[in-house]
Amino acid sequence: MTMGPRLKARIAGVFYLITFVAGVFALMSANGRFAANLIATACYVAVTLLFYDLFKPVNRSLSLLAALVSLVGLVMGLLTMFHVAPFHINNLVFFGFYCLLIGYLILKSTFLPRILGVFMAIGGLGWLTFLSSSLEKSLSPYNMAPGIIGEGILTIWLLAVGLNEQRWKEQASAPKLMRHLTAALLILFAIPAFAANDAELITAGRAALSHGELDRAIAQFEKAVTVNPNNSEGHYYLGMAYGRQAQKAGIFRGMSEIGKAKAEWLRAVELNPNYVDARLALIDFYIVAPAIVGGSEDKAIEQAVEIRKRDALDGHRAYARIYTRQKKFDLAVKEMVEAVREQPKSAKAHYLLGNALLNQEDWKGSLHEYEMALSLDAAYMPAYFRIGQHAARSESNYVRGEEAIRKYLEYKPADDEPPLANAWYWLGMIQEKQGKKADRSSPPIQRTSAKR
Repeated sequence: MTMGPRLKARIAGVFYLITFVAGVFALMSANGRFAANLIATACYVAVTLLFYDLFKPVNRSLSLLAALVSLVGLVMGLLTMFHVAPFHINNLVFFGFYCLLIGYLILKSTFLPRILGVFMAIGGLGWLTFLSSSLEKSLSPYNMAPGIIGEGILTIWLLAVGLNEQRWKEQASAPKLMRHLTAALLILFAIPAFAANDAELITAGRAALSHGELDRAIAQFEKAVTVNPNNSEGHYYLGMAYGRQAQKAGIFRGMSEIGKAKAEWLRAVELNPNYVDARLALIDFYIVAPAIVGGSEDKAIEQAVEIRKRDALDGHRAYARIYTRQKKFDLAVKEMVEAVREQPKSAKAHYLLGNALLNQEDWKGSLHEYEMALSLDAAYMPAYFRIGQHAARSESNYVRGEEAIRKYLEYKPADDEPPLANAWYWLGMIQEKQGKKADRSSPPIQRTSAKR
């Protein structure tokens, strides 16, 4: 005996109801969340297949597309549960498009009230707010209401009434004149266009970070690691943004933010064990942070050991960083002297030794190392910055210092090199010490960060 369309509609309502109940249980119970999510997924598959059959008389192609969108969303949800998703788009986005398509099919049908289609379309728009993590957070939890209400009303109707079977049969036997597949495919393929590329988000976040726009930077980096959870660079920069936020926050919020920073750096190292900058950030955290929030000299040394395994010079740099944070400047110098002995032709090694000597206010020795770095590589730009800083701090060689710092200001620094804002600061200091007016082209500078 063939199942009639009204019975199919009511069965779809039953599966829809189970999906709702299982979803609520998954939110409320941590222990049974995994099983509840599997049940909800299986029931929604049944809803999807039944809806495909029920809405074929309206438009076969569009009904098929709606089913495919829903199934892709369900598969993405499962992959995310098992942490094997190749990329991350919140699966609610797929259900947003699915609800829009089902809403349209209801509006074009003759066997269901059109108001149900309106509710489903509005619900779909609610789910589509999950395309943007910042929009989702700003509207949460209210952005979930349209979808819950729209799908909930449809569920109740299907359970109580089903559909008008006579009109369904009439529409099923009518000629298929509408051709909406092309438009619907455009909607489907628009999904990736809305989901920003993680590399673009990181670039935008770095720009915001360089301008001190911490909230905007954090929002961009959070989006980046949402789009691609396996991007180590995104996690590293998100940690940097959290770290700067911690410096500005009060003691309790600061502890929370620095804990989040540590978690991001650990994730970056987990994804890419050769990520030296992330390991150096962890060294700074372990040395500076109090034990109550995870500070540990032993863990800092563990990171230095791992860095040295991968690169000898970076290893010396890591140990020198620890000693410098501990105010053991003589040991930091000794570490970098050894690095220069091992790599006498390395401009970077001489530069790092110069930094260690500068911390001890060894003006002659540090300037010699910076000049040596430039003699080995005239394009090693950080050395020009340090010569300018050296002139301001030592109150000597102003002409050479100003010339060097201006040369650096024509350069675009890499992320691990001194920022241009700091160069403007030291140029201003050189001019001030000479009794000159500060260069008017200099941007405003925060002195607390300019001494880097």
